[in-house]
Amino acid sequence: YLGYGDPNREVPAATETNRSESNDILYQSGPITVKANQVQNIWVSFAIPKDAKAGTYTTTLTATADGMETPLTFTYTIEVKAATLPDPAEYEKNFDVELWQYPYSSAEYYGVTPFSDEHLQILRSSMELYKSIGGHAITTTINEDAWSGQTYSANAIHYPSMVKWTKSGGGFTYDFTDFDKWVTFNKGLGIGDKIVIYSIAPWHGNFTYWENGTMKSEKYTVGSERWRSVWTDFLRKLIEH
Repeated sequence: YLGYGDPNREVPAATETNRSESNDILYQSGPITVKANQVQNIWVSFAIPKDAKAGTYTTTLTATADGMETPLTFTYTIEVKAATLPDPAEYEKNFDVELWQYPYSSAEYYGVTPFSDEHLQILRSSMELYKSIGGHAITTTINEDAWSGQTYSANAIHYPSMVKWTKSGGGFTYDFTDFDKWVTFNKGLGIGDKIVIYSIAPWHGNFTYWENGTMKSEKYTVGSERWRSVWTDFLRKLIEH
């Protein structure tokens, strides 16, 4: 199912009926009920064999339903070019596409715990597809809302940090549990020879951390002694980890 929306307006609050008002959403779900006189968009993909000869091909897609005397038939014309994509195994040396990932959105949509076994199973097909088109890099976060709320979520924190910072005395401790689960999952799929980390310079310009169960932030100046000290400590812990 493909959802369309106006990219120039604010995305509305999520409800059970308006999810299609966000842009380019492809839902992989079970059967749905289409009411009378309702338009239902669908996404159709065609797999072209590598040995297919260049030319124009015609095929049909038939839709049937209970009570429908005459099936709906849609005719598609596909033009196959005289070009062949390399096998995915060859992409490592001749092609690399980097698409940012937002794993928390699927956890929120399906109501599962981020990076639980159930969540990772949901993500598997998407990440395998990403790998098949030449994806290598995986997106990770080390700040809460590194893009300053640019991502869309009904939660207070739109894109959480995969590393939980906790203030302890005059410094911080770091919990890499979610970071490790995400990286390990992708490594198991053969993805992640590049791990992209966001960010030592997040848009909001703050260190974000937890203290007594509350998320707090500390404003900094890039290049300041405080900025250097905190990030040096974090990066050393990350490398040691």
